[in-house]
Amino acid sequence: MGASFFSGYPLAFYAAYFAVRARTFDPDAWCFADAEEGRYRTKHLLSEIENEPAFSEECDDMLRELEVCYEFYLRGYHFEVGQIKDKRDLRFQIVDNGLLVSSAE
Repeated sequence: MGASFFSGYPLAFYAAYFAVRARTFDPDAWCFADAEEGRYRTKHLLSEIENEPAFSEECDDMLRELEVCYEFYLRGYHFEVGQIKDKRDLRFQIVDNGLLVSSAE
């Protein structure tokens, strides 16, 4: 699917991005049911990473993924967290005005 498809379906973009591209996604630290709290906490995490003296490749990936997460919250979306057994195999399902995060059965 091209980027033009996602312009009309931003939640579909975020679901696909977090499921496929986000290697450092941490539902315990990044998922909030309230978009305002998510914006605040994500912005705080971004500033912590940007102020680190040594920047590893993993930090670079995390920074990029947190920026997408911050944008997600800026749009007023939120996360709902389901049952998570394995953080390495997360699923993102569109619900109401956000994404349900859970692991595969």
